[in-house]
This record gives sequence, structure tokens and C-alpha cells, in this order.
Amino acid sequence: MNAPWKSLWVCAPALLLLTCVAFAGPEKKPEGQVADAGGLLKVHTFCLDITTLAPAQEASLRKVLSQAVKPKGALTKLHWQVLDSCGSADATVTLKIEEHEESVPTGDYGSMVSPMPERERTPRLKSKTISQVKMTIADRASGTALYQVNGAPRDSEQSAFESPFTKLSKDVAALGH
Repeated sequence: MNAPWKSLWVCAPALLLLTCVAFAGPEKKPEGQVADAGGLLKVHTFCLDITTLAPAQEASLRKVLSQAVKPKGALTKLHWQVLDSCGSADATVTLKIEEHEESVPTGDYGSMVSPMPERERTPRLKSKTISQVKMTIADRASGTALYQVNGAPRDSEQSAFESPFTKLSKDVAALGH
């Protein structure tokens, strides 16, 4: 066999392997902290610990859960079912919401007697409440933590509650593959 063909046969498998590795891409890091991947993958039912939530926050959470159980909802993708009682649940999901005020520009510069250069203008600010939900999932029987994630800061309670469930859904899907 000719020398150039021999080197081609030696290099071809190496090139194929490099191509496969390149297309596989880097492994996606979970958005939450996974303490027990095996335990998290075994969860199919859960109950909620919402003792830290105010009644209005609980109502926002209930709206999110009603959407999450519909087709293409986060819980449907997970194949998880929320139970009213913790007695037979696989896991307990604890949700805590943190709120803080943030100042944002209104786009209004007020009335000006004489026009000012744009760089010297100071926009008026308004205060807006930002909510962030922290989710902890623990094995119901042992109480050991399986998973924890902070939702993205949002300007409505409802979307703040959606965020950790969305992150959980993505993380469980990545662990299952």
C-alpha cells in the first residue's frame, strides 16, 4: 500500500473521533445544586411546604401550579405530581420568596425651563418590587436535601414562582439523559 494511503487510514479514525467529540459539545452544568441526582430522578410525587408564604403569595403559586400541570407545563415535562398531603409524597418542595425594592428609570426627565444637554439630564426614578424564589427539594422520608435552586429575579410574584420550576425541569431532563 502506498505510504500516503497508510497515513490516511491511521488519521481517519482519529478525525472521526474528534468530530464526534466536537458535536457532542460540553456537558451542560445544572442551574441548581444537585446534592443527590439519583434521589432527584426517583421523585414522582411531591408536597409543598409553603409555611413561609403570605396568602397572596400562595395564591400566585397556585396559579403557577395550575399552569405547570397542563400539557407542556414544567410538572408535565417532569412527570411529577403535586399532592395535597405529604404522607405519601416522595419529596417535599420548600419555597421561600425574597422581595426587595429596586429603582428603575421612568424615561421621564421632568419639565425643563431650558433644554439641557442629554448627558446632564437625570431621569426620574420609580421604585419597583423584585421577587426571587428559592426552591429546596428534600427526600420526604429522610429529610435530606436532593436539589436547591434560586429562581431568576422577576418583577411579578407569578413569574418569580415559575422560574425555579423551569430550571428544575431543565436540570432533571439533563440528568436523565
